[in-house]
Amino acid sequence: MFGGDRVDLPRETLTVTFQVVTPLFLSGAEQDKAEIRLPSVKGALRYWYRAIQPQYNQLDKESTGASLEEQLFGGTGSGAGLGRFLLRDVSTEEVKQNIRRRFDPVFSKDLSYLSFSLRSKKLERDYIQPDQEFKIQLVLRPETNTERQKRNWQELMASIWLLGHVGGLGARSRRGFGSVQLSSWEAPPDSLAQQVLKELHIAHQQQTSQDWLKAFMHSLKVIHSWFVNYSESPTHTVINQQTGFYLASTGFAHWEKALAYGAKCIKEFREQKGIRRVALGLPMILPNKVIIQPKKREGNRVASPVWLRIVRIGKEFYPFFSVLSAPFPQIEKMDKGQSRNVHIHHQTVLEEFKNYLVEQGYSQGASL
Repeated sequence: MFGGDRVDLPRETLTVTFQVVTPLFLSGAEQDKAEIRLPSVKGALRYWYRAIQPQYNQLDKESTGASLEEQLFGGTGSGAGLGRFLLRDVSTEEVKQNIRRRFDPVFSKDLSYLSFSLRSKKLERDYIQPDQEFKIQLVLRPETNTERQKRNWQELMASIWLLGHVGGLGARSRRGFGSVQLSSWEAPPDSLAQQVLKELHIAHQQQTSQDWLKAFMHSLKVIHSWFVNYSESPTHTVINQQTGFYLASTGFAHWEKALAYGAKCIKEFREQKGIRRVALGLPMILPNKVIIQPKKREGNRVASPVWLRIVRIGKEFYPFFSVLSAPFPQIEKMDKGQSRNVHIHHQTVLEEFKNYLVEQGYSQGASL
């Protein structure tokens, strides 16, 4: 039980099933061993909570100094402590025993542009195979305040839905590997959790790409209505009115072909943009050992605001791009030991990438 729980209040649960669509490279201390790690899943949920909740770092009026994020997920700050829910792995033992396999070089040839960092002569990595399913269960702490309990379920289900439709897990999850899709979720009948999940559609249960995109945008708008809109420039990756979602018009019989098609789009666009392609992620190494990187005081890398994942619709696999809003730091060009500032209008480049996807036949989701 949670510390301080009242025994006369029921604990509501939510059981979630994810399907692995592309090889999932998720490891613990042993980097060559693949495993479903609950801390990694919780970290991903926290990421998507921040992306959709603009007030995540504001103090919770009902707590003792903890932020809204700390109140829900836990933290080490003053007044934080344990979060509002427990996370369990409830996958069957059969699944847990059959999810490992050595990284297969057969598909690495076509996908070397995306998988270069996964291949190493020094480290042969296991991965969780596509078509496997794993289940997690969330147990929410009992609460007498019904509105607070409902809000917590909305926050958690928004994070789960975004992870299972937009994000991914493990290494290279922004570039198509580790695509995990939300297959199903269930809660006890007549519970608050059941009421909330009925408002959201699982797009992967649709059988056509048109219906998938409609279900996706419907649920995204519902989630967005649960939270206050962003009014300022983001300090981290967010989902707002500037975000774009693009589903390929062509499906493929295998995830590998779909991912190769998505990789081709990124590669061709970056080749057209020269140094401006840094808007899709840093650092970047140019010929003659020229390095483009953030100013050192701002870190050594910038995660890409462009997420590529593969979604399975019926029996076919489709590339799906999410172009999110994100801050962009000052960058510098290191050439022969000398550095100089470089100015890139990253939002302009991202808009050009959106237009490029439309030109390639991708279907654009309606705006929020």
